[in-house]
Amino acid sequence: MRGPAGARMGAIARSSLEEPSRPASESPSRPRVVLIDDDDLFRESIRLNLCDEGFDVVDFNGGAPALAYFSAGADADAIILDWKMPEINGLDVLMKIKEEKPATKVIIMTAYGSSDTKAKAKARGSLFYIEKPFEIDQMRDLILKALKEGGIKVIDISE
Repeated sequence: MRGPAGARMGAIARSSLEEPSRPASESPSRPRVVLIDDDDLFRESIRLNLCDEGFDVVDFNGGAPALAYFSAGADADAIILDWKMPEINGLDVLMKIKEEKPATKVIIMTAYGSSDTKAKAKARGSLFYIEKPFEIDQMRDLILKALKEGGIKVIDISE
């Protein structure tokens, strides 16, 4: 688990009208995104890019450590979850997260996309679904939509 070391501050900020304290983020101005993917290079690339966009990113290399993180009381404003991982797949992680935290906004990503996988992800509670490879702007837009859906007001000050 790593924090957003060296992140460019402020590209995405919470609205100043929002409550001053949120359990999901250490800083109320940075939405917390949990990233779960077993591909170390891919995960690190996405983490760095999202940190550069102003998100507070916590990443895990599999479902079990991520579930332990949430079981310990941690929270997230949005979760990005890989479909195919060893030990416990993304759909099983999704179901367990939704059992404990049904309002959590989850984005499923996969390199093995099909209409069937998309339907399964939606049926188990995924808000959005994206196929790899994708542009970081596409992921950023999905995260912003997920935050809005979750009632989190954000201000994009990067433009």
